[in-house]
Amino acid sequence: MQIKAKINETKVNLIKEGLPVTIRIDAFGEELLQGTVMKVNNYAEPGNWWSSTAKQYATFVKVIDPPPSSAWG
Repeated sequence: MQIKAKINETKVNLIKEGLPVTIRIDAFGEELLQGTVMKVNNYAEPGNWWSSTAKQYATFVKVIDPPPSSAWG
């Protein structure tokens, strides 16, 4: 299982491949998942006219121990 997160340009320099992360998904309430950063894009995501002027970079995280597929509904 993989998750795509968008990281603000002010924080993207703190994120590196191999970094361990803790993930909280709103649908699972307070349950925490563990993961590892697999990739941080070098270029910012395309912006929208209604979004802020801050650039965001796509970051891909591998979930180490995903919940069973039945938990996804």
